[in-house]
Amino acid sequence: MINNILQYKRNRTKTTKWNIFFQYSNFIFVLISGILLVPLYLKYIPANIYGYWLATGNILNWVSLIDPGFSMVTQQKVAFSYGNKRYDQVGKYALSSLQLTLIFLVPITVLGMVFYFKFPEWIGINDLIIQKQLQTAFIYALIGTLFSFVSYTIVSINQGLQSSLGIGTIYVFSNVVGIVLTLCGLVYGYGIISLGIANIGRGGVLLLGNSIYLIVRFVEEKIKLLYDKSLAKEIFSLVSFNFLGKIGGIGNTQVASFLIAKYLSPNDVIAYRFTLTIPETSKLLLGRPALALMPAVTHLLGEGDIQKSKQIFLRLLKYLIWASGLVLAGFIIFNKPFIGLWTDAKYYGGFGLNLVLVIWVVVSTFTTSLSNMVFALGDIKRNNIVRFIQSIFYIILFFFQFDKPY
Repeated sequence: MINNILQYKRNRTKTTKWNIFFQYSNFIFVLISGILLVPLYLKYIPANIYGYWLATGNILNWVSLIDPGFSMVTQQKVAFSYGNKRYDQVGKYALSSLQLTLIFLVPITVLGMVFYFKFPEWIGINDLIIQKQLQTAFIYALIGTLFSFVSYTIVSINQGLQSSLGIGTIYVFSNVVGIVLTLCGLVYGYGIISLGIANIGRGGVLLLGNSIYLIVRFVEEKIKLLYDKSLAKEIFSLVSFNFLGKIGGIGNTQVASFLIAKYLSPNDVIAYRFTLTIPETSKLLLGRPALALMPAVTHLLGEGDIQKSKQIFLRLLKYLIWASGLVLAGFIIFNKPFIGLWTDAKYYGGFGLNLVLVIWVVVSTFTTSLSNMVFALGDIKRNNIVRFIQSIFYIILFFFQFDKPY
């Protein structure tokens, strides 16, 4: 079985096809856990507790914000070196990224524990029973987030090595484990804690599976982990710009859910999130091709085939223009009736909020896809400065929509 998986690593065309397949399988799993299972969540979990959980879950995104973005930088550097047949550089970039990831794991853990003790007070949860349930779910979800944080760097190394079938198979299995744990937990009465336990299972499988796969690849290709102080500094310098590009992103869903829970009510968080859920899910559908193409484009660049990289970029641009237009029109018209069929029409946030969120989804998907391709071509610094400016704009836009959301 391992040999069958490994045989795809050197064929860039097969790698890209498998990447696209597994990127869209990600969309299916998000559809299941983020949409299809939501009515089940509301059946087994009281609406107010679920609303608080949505706000709490966004706190976990604040915790992961400390991650400056090792995975994308690592993938770009490893893929370029692998395409350039500099296998010693592959080992050096891999070790440098893993070391920095473990270093940053410490402040992420510390911040997560601070939030664990403080978030009930910040959100305004006075019921001690609800508080205890949410804190238990939070600590389990935090452990899963830490597993995932480390696994993302390992996945990025595997992707840089033009892996697709192997890591895709692991990804599918991890999501199946997460869904099964969620369903079992709900049925057996664990309520909101089920979602935290599922996060541990999902993150644990990702970390273990990708670690084993990376070891097998390195042994098979005789790649050694080597330390190079200058490359470690280079990675750290580049991820500082990547962090700049990420930091503004907390201004929409993360801060929004927190503020709505604190100043309005947990039920209003549900309305906000449900109005955003379907359009936001479409981002996965629209943005998958760019993510799937990134390793191959960087590998091409490493081999010196710039012309083919340009052709891929232009095809992606045409796809984005047509697909974005369809999404914009479709969700402006159909989001309200869908929410009514999906859960309850009372969870629709209104036409104004819906319009702002749909436009945000389309614009951010378009710009993120182009940004990912520019990133794959190696322009990391200027690319992330532009992303930071874009994020500031989203924060300003958010405050306009939050002024009168419902």
